[in-house]
Amino acid sequence: MKKIGRILCIAAVFFMLTAGSAVSQVNAIDDITKAVDQFSAAMLNSLPFNSTIGLNWSDPHIGKLIPSIPPHFGIGLTIGATSVPIASINELASLFDMNLPADVSLGFPLPAYTVEARIGGFFLPFDLGFKFGYLPTIDIIKNLSGFGLNYLLIGGDFRYSLVDLKLLKLSVGVGFNHLAGGITYGIGSPLSLNFGPYKIDASQPELGLKWETNVLDFKAQIAFPIIIFTPYAGIGVSYSWSKAGYGLTSSISASDETGPINVNDIADELGSYGITGITKNGFEQMREAEGFSFRLFGGISINLPAIRFDLTALYNLNDTIHTKTFNLSSMGVTFGVRLQI
Repeated sequence: MKKIGRILCIAAVFFMLTAGSAVSQVNAIDDITKAVDQFSAAMLNSLPFNSTIGLNWSDPHIGKLIPSIPPHFGIGLTIGATSVPIASINELASLFDMNLPADVSLGFPLPAYTVEARIGGFFLPFDLGFKFGYLPTIDIIKNLSGFGLNYLLIGGDFRYSLVDLKLLKLSVGVGFNHLAGGITYGIGSPLSLNFGPYKIDASQPELGLKWETNVLDFKAQIAFPIIIFTPYAGIGVSYSWSKAGYGLTSSISASDETGPINVNDIADELGSYGITGITKNGFEQMREAEGFSFRLFGGISINLPAIRFDLTALYNLNDTIHTKTFNLSSMGVTFGVRLQI
């Protein structure tokens, strides 16, 4: 598990390793707010999509538990990533001197992994799935690159078989996913921010890009088992409650033209700039959104005795619905291996 976490963390910071030394003054809070809005909008579009990684098994239904002999269940691992448009991160990152490539058409990779399991339904043709992925901030990676990643994904689903023929299988399902995570970056030098008449000084600031979403997910899936191969495809519709933005962790102090002031005394006024939770140890600036999102998924599995390998591609339809064009930065891909009987 630790090895998987390190691989995911390396993947998440791959495009960030070119970061230079941090700036010591960022006075244009309006620019930061604008950049946060751009970053948050992209993340709020991408988070529900990323949360659906895992449990995309090629079998639309794995079989009834009773009276089937042997009982039908499976357990496995999925690893993959979806992408976020790189331009949405560039503006915010550049304000803190994190140099990201602006011409990456595939976008910024948002990795995920899940340990997952399914069990067949009792008597009726349904199955239940559960998934879990967790990655605490890894100090080794953080010390080497300055970046850290934390990640939590929990979810489950219920699928009901509508068609169960030898060469054609079809099911519908409903599930719920919770995804939370972030990327932290030690800026390395003192930072000053101006909020109207107030100046906030951070002595040893650590910047954190943060996100969280809760997703109610509906999907339909079709598959065509052929000897040891099972090609499959599906469509998903999600309704999500999400938030994204940044937080600054540091020992901070506040002042105005009259001199030092207590940060707690100006918390309400800083709220007009979108700043919340400010204390002497930091603050955050977050945006919230809820709504529908749509996706396509599909791939192929290789079915060996008791072992199955899945390769799945995912596509976030939201941008295409608005722009009427195919977008590489809306893609995702996963690879899974599982024991299934």
